[in-house]
Amino acid sequence: QLWIKLLHAIPQADLCLKTPSFTDPECIAQFYTDFAAQGIARERLNFTGPTDLDDMMREYLQIDIALDPIPYNGGTTSLQALWMGVPILTLAGENFCGRMGASIMHHAGLPDWIAETEADYIRIAQQTASQPAELFTLKKGLREQLRYTPLFNNQSFTRALETASRTLWQGCCLK
Repeated sequence: QLWIKLLHAIPQADLCLKTPSFTDPECIAQFYTDFAAQGIARERLNFTGPTDLDDMMREYLQIDIALDPIPYNGGTTSLQALWMGVPILTLAGENFCGRMGASIMHHAGLPDWIAETEADYIRIAQQTASQPAELFTLKKGLREQLRYTPLFNNQSFTRALETASRTLWQGCCLK
């Protein structure tokens, strides 16, 4: 329902959904029917099934903004989207599964992409859609920006893990 509200709020936006269920033509037809009942034209929708990893990563090049699933946020796919330069709009939920997107975006240095309410979610999407040059600039530099965040800085993570392991080991040795 939130994505339907978003599509109504941004009439130039299209929605692409990808899931194994969309290999079934009957499932796709039902989704077209469900969206049409809410006033969303078929031309604004793209339903696709799974592809191999290389193709999936290339598909991100056609996406301007990723919408984090609600109430269970993305994990690996969110990180893949970011790595491919696609920012993620997320609605902070009430539990672990609903707050992963907020955590990812916070640690990616993109807290402005975290909505606390549905109204914030729509506002952020509208603002972003109305500033294509700024979005393009963000997308173009996102991978480089991410290299220095806790999410993608492998060396920093490894050093912290080594330090934690050493501290645990020393604690065990002192007992």
